[in-house]
Amino acid sequence: MMKKFMFVALLSMSLGISQAQIGVKGGMNISTWHGDDVDANTLKSAAGFYLGMFYNINATHHFGIEPQVVYSTTGVKAQDDPNDRDRFSYIDITALFKWMAKSGFFFGGGPELDFLLSAKHKLGDVDTDIKDGVKKTYFYLAVVTGWDFDCGFGVYTRFNFGLTKLFEDDQDFDAKQNVLQF
Repeated sequence: MMKKFMFVALLSMSLGISQAQIGVKGGMNISTWHGDDVDANTLKSAAGFYLGMFYNINATHHFGIEPQVVYSTTGVKAQDDPNDRDRFSYIDITALFKWMAKSGFFFGGGPELDFLLSAKHKLGDVDTDIKDGVKKTYFYLAVVTGWDFDCGFGVYTRFNFGLTKLFEDDQDFDAKQNVLQF
């Protein structure tokens, strides 16, 4: 009985898909850290970028699901020395659940899972690989709002709230990362 119900539900949803769109996205990241061991007076946000692809599936006229795969860079820098910074690069996989108005306005949210590619601490001209001390996967809760134009171009602002510790447990440093994207 459950198999029949799931089949009918999936078939109904697939027949209800009114429009799908694949696209490229890119923009700027502004990242900060928060947590028990983070002193906001010693760290400041750092700019990075993201570039990737999305597949927007409109299940109804007002509801859609948008899986995304993105390359992104994040990090922070010391408040008193801009040459003292931590930089990270990830492959991000996100599933956004979006509500859309006819005008093009949308908002939504969903989970994001990041896979660490590199982690560096830079002090002056010296780069140190710190990947061994950084967690290899990282979870966010993403909240997004924006506008999709009829021509296929869109603009948005997104906030990724870090849910897991950034560093391995043996590092004894409680820091989580938040990222603002535009």
